[in-house]
Amino acid sequence: MQKNKPRVSVIIINYNGLNFLPRLLDSLYRQTIESYEIIVVDSGSKDESVEYLRKEHKKLKVTCYPNNGYAFACNRGAEAASGKYLVFLNIDM
Repeated sequence: MQKNKPRVSVIIINYNGLNFLPRLLDSLYRQTIESYEIIVVDSGSKDESVEYLRKEHKKLKVTCYPNNGYAFACNRGAEAASGKYLVFLNIDM
């Protein structure tokens, strides 16, 4: 991930996704675009996914909100994004 303003903001909506996040993030880290950021918007998860992200993926932006629906989470991710292009992903991609 690049420290300057990224060209692409990848926004992942998470709800209890601990079983999916390692594989998804590994796949994203292997892609070839150099200018990107990853934002994870958690929607009130009850599993250990937020703790996992904060411990194992410290360079990610992780935001937490109550579960107010998918559109709410997407909007919070868009607000946190700084890229020119926004890509929204579910945890099971």
